[in-house]
Amino acid sequence: MIATPDTVYLVHFVRSTSSYKIHVTAIDSDSGEQIFTHALPADILDPTSDAIFVGNPRLGGATLVWAQLDGAKFLRLSTLKEKRSPQTLAKYQKVVDVRLGAHNLFIALKADGSSSVMRVDPEGPQWIKVDWEFSDSASAPSKSPSIFTGGFDKQGRPYVSRTFWSAHSKACSMELYIPHKNFINGFFYSFDTIQNGVLLHTAMDVAGSGDKFVPRFIITTSTGSFQMWQGDSKLWLREEALAHIASAVYVKLPHLAGQNTVVSNPVARFSSQLGELARAPISAIVGLSNVIRSVYPPSATGDSTTLDERFGFRHLIVAATTFGKVLALDSTTGDVVWGQLLSISDVSGQPLNSEMHLFATTAETGGITSDLFLIASSP
Repeated sequence: MIATPDTVYLVHFVRSTSSYKIHVTAIDSDSGEQIFTHALPADILDPTSDAIFVGNPRLGGATLVWAQLDGAKFLRLSTLKEKRSPQTLAKYQKVVDVRLGAHNLFIALKADGSSSVMRVDPEGPQWIKVDWEFSDSASAPSKSPSIFTGGFDKQGRPYVSRTFWSAHSKACSMELYIPHKNFINGFFYSFDTIQNGVLLHTAMDVAGSGDKFVPRFIITTSTGSFQMWQGDSKLWLREEALAHIASAVYVKLPHLAGQNTVVSNPVARFSSQLGELARAPISAIVGLSNVIRSVYPPSATGDSTTLDERFGFRHLIVAATTFGKVLALDSTTGDVVWGQLLSISDVSGQPLNSEMHLFATTAETGGITSDLFLIASSP
């Protein structure tokens, strides 16, 4: 429902055999009487992602933009009174809503994946124009599909970001478009796909001063990780995969008389067997001594520094999650000190429907954990 000063437009997406059609009904704002109803030629596969509203309705700019099999289309709702037909958004196949429709902005993609920031321009020669073209944005095997996000600064000014993972740099790239300056601010930030899986979503706001613009953004990943970043610096992360623990074990570690004790600890093997037991196992070799170093960081003197360390109270809780990630938690603080993504994760970000069991073996003396094994059934 789109309300203008004199007309309320009711837009319906009506299911047909294989796609959705568009029906628009206009109602007089003062009398409530129906002005007209029109069925528009359209072939939309999913109106929740392929159709967006752009423009300020109070200024007469309400525009419906959508993507269908033969390309992107748009229609000014006010022109329906003259029974105008939808217009083609030349060269573009898809549209992306970045929640900046009230500021006349959205994203359009060409068939090769090249992307542009589009603007509804009521005063210009064309109703919709290209505001910015993202360079080198075509789809390629060396980078992940782009994720587009809209955001604001404290002054309410809009921004658009494009984020993708680059195989060449082994990092994520963010390109921040500043519409009121008409330029791009780009940077890379560290993103380990072995630990975090696939980038799924982003949300951001921006701190802007002069010609310096720093985005603060949250990303979510296919392993259930939530991460807050400011520019290329990570501020914090939450492992929401811990809400989906399939199996967990308590890992007893040796208490320390000094840092040299940690170094001399043997490396433990962490084996994961996927699918049926008859299949060839896929194993990940993990140095448990590296995990121990995370729990017992080196001190200046090389000695243990807390009572928990000296008396052996500090150990690990190792948990296997249905996101395909195994995490080790400090038993005294609850902090995540280590993580390993196994090759059983789902890139959609949904928990896997599979059984998992962790097993721990102990050394013959002292009851210290020597090996961990994870067995997972196929979904």
